[in-house]
Amino acid sequence: MKKHKLFFIIIIIITAGLVLKNCSCLSKPTDHDADENMLPPLIMIDGTIYKLDTSVKNLQLADKDGTIKNVVNNVIPSMNEQSNFGYIGMEYWRLDDGIIIKMHDNFLKFKKMQIE
Repeated sequence: MKKHKLFFIIIIIITAGLVLKNCSCLSKPTDHDADENMLPPLIMIDGTIYKLDTSVKNLQLADKDGTIKNVVNNVIPSMNEQSNFGYIGMEYWRLDDGIIIKMHDNFLKFKKMQIE
């Protein structure tokens, strides 16, 4: 009878170990998983969403058109003068084909996002 109890306990321990090993709730997200869930840098100006296109060097711009007033994390901006990256106070300029954002001393060009 003692051997049966010991055998039964061993089977339960092995089964529990296998269940926990295969449980996805215990696994850590990988960098690959995090990349799939991250949105690209986006801004909303005048009700339009713009997506980061490229960085630009040596720009001579006139007076700024405005500043970013709100920053959200990993969501699509839903208010004017809002971004999902950077910081409050980033300056922006409107162009015929997009928006320029000054982040620290770098200029980033954004193009209108195509809705799919």
